[in-house]
Amino acid sequence: MTVKTMTAVGRTKVRVEPEEGEAFVLSQKDAFLLGIKEGALLEPDVCGEIAKILRRECLRRCGMLLQSRDYSVKALGDRLSRAGFPSSVYEKVIEELKAARYVDEDRMAEDYVRCHIKDRSRARIEADLSGKGLSEDSIRRAFEGAGEEFELETAERDQIRKLLEKKKYDPEKADWEETMKVKAFLCRKGYSRDAVRSAMEGNYN
Repeated sequence: MTVKTMTAVGRTKVRVEPEEGEAFVLSQKDAFLLGIKEGALLEPDVCGEIAKILRRECLRRCGMLLQSRDYSVKALGDRLSRAGFPSSVYEKVIEELKAARYVDEDRMAEDYVRCHIKDRSRARIEADLSGKGLSEDSIRRAFEGAGEEFELETAERDQIRKLLEKKKYDPEKADWEETMKVKAFLCRKGYSRDAVRSAMEGNYN
């Protein structure tokens, strides 16, 4: 491996870009101790030490991130990439964490569904989870699991009823303009048109 360029990252790190392969970030101390400098040809033993350091630091960064909340594979990979870890390193580390269930997209999706099944529409929850980088399969399994504990249609119906009460909507007194505004409000929340129409007509059963 031949070092093409080295660029300072903050006050204590340096980004190393080789002639071939992915760039990576090391501490300035490690780069100095390993004799890494522009134009240098890195011997196999040095490359091996770099790999060990990157894996160790990647695991440490994952531990810090996962200590506060769950991450999807994509979200965690994005964070590690922005931190300067090459994909060849963080993808292997994430696979190790998945095997140990420190990264578990199914668990993450199930927890989120159970937390919000009573206050958000299914469409809204699906959009939230998709935005977090979770796969369609994980989202589907989460709803299947939640469906064993909750009646999803009943939960959405109760949510709509509460929102209508909060809006003080009365189908017998509301004019066309008010009805359209409330309907648009509920649809933006992610509720289906059929569910909205049924609730606004007073059919809660």
